[in-house]
Amino acid sequence: MFCFRKSLVLCCLLALGLVFVLAGCDGGQADPAYDASADRTVEQDFGAYTVPEGWLKSDKYSSEDKVFYVMSGHEEDEQPDNISVEMGTNRYSADEHLQFRDAIVRQLAVQMSGVKGMLTGDGTFTDNGDVLYILTMTEEPAEEGGQGIVTRQYYIVGEKRYVLVHLTIFSGDEAVQQAADKLAKSFVWAAAE
Repeated sequence: MFCFRKSLVLCCLLALGLVFVLAGCDGGQADPAYDASADRTVEQDFGAYTVPEGWLKSDKYSSEDKVFYVMSGHEEDEQPDNISVEMGTNRYSADEHLQFRDAIVRQLAVQMSGVKGMLTGDGTFTDNGDVLYILTMTEEPAEEGGQGIVTRQYYIVGEKRYVLVHLTIFSGDEAVQQAADKLAKSFVWAAAE
């Protein structure tokens, strides 16, 4: 079973008053999200992004508003490394991205107060020039010699909306983080209707 740190993310998002919007999927023909043999572009109603080679969509854990990706061959693992993508709305304009970032950091710091670990952050841009905040929560291992869970959240800022790329690493494999970095950096918002 997946351990996504739902309580951490859910509390953060609820406290910010963020409302999730459905991120419709193409229900028709072959979906490139299921082909792990090469990098491929996946289009959602809100935008497009590159899913790296070796990763595929997990129907088992995906929903209408959140798509999960796992490494090919690890679909049935008890705790596979995973990346999810979802779009949400908020009250902040794109120009108010610093206030959006500060609200997220404050809430995550409160949530992390009872957890042994560290919260770090970084700011950059997507390849398309959109503001991208990266917040990393590294938990200490539960037992000596064990692997601590790393949760990395990528917030791509839009006009009163954002895309959250959420990575959970159980294995400690750095290639997993590189895959999520690539996915988040490649994101391009869909043209406004």
